[in-house]
Amino acid sequence: YQKDYDSLRPHFENLFDPVKLLPELEFDRVEVAPDRARARGAELSLIRQDGGPWSWWASYAWARVTDRIDGRDVPRSWDQTHTVNAGLRYAGERWDFTLADTWHSGWPTTALYVVDGGIAPDTVQAGERNADNFSSYNSLDLRVARRFELPDSELEAFFEVTGALAQGNECCVEYDVLDLGSGELALDKDIDEWPPIIPSLGVLWRF
Repeated sequence: YQKDYDSLRPHFENLFDPVKLLPELEFDRVEVAPDRARARGAELSLIRQDGGPWSWWASYAWARVTDRIDGRDVPRSWDQTHTVNAGLRYAGERWDFTLADTWHSGWPTTALYVVDGGIAPDTVQAGERNADNFSSYNSLDLRVARRFELPDSELEAFFEVTGALAQGNECCVEYDVLDLGSGELALDKDIDEWPPIIPSLGVLWRF
């Protein structure tokens, strides 16, 4: 597929940490005003479901999503070049088990640098927007459900875990500027991660 976009509206993003509670108050808030954009890619999917209790699926996608800004193609902040999904499911009369894994290339991010001022004080400068990338993302998820037949209805209790392997997935960066004296600066870089394990428990009543 290929999709071309024009007449895009400007929007605002945070360069280093896109998941702040109040992003409008952060110093890294910038306006993104592309002249046009393009999304292109291809996907291959395999599914096995023969009517029995067991089924599985797997897919691979290659994609690129860019904004055209000042004559340059800049990756969008949610661009992920490679994506792999795979899963296995057992659906019995009463029990349902699902195991799924999602992996994709790391999302783009922007680096911050200290520029040596020589005899003048050092300065801090952001690199090209979205020119760097976080490390790749991976999440193993599982779901267990039990169904109960009721008169004229069905009750399902389920337990889900997102990120069952507690694998750290990078999401954002925080910088502290350290003044070393005599006009010399240094950066303290801290990479934050998405929550490692997210459990949930619920009940569905179908009638």
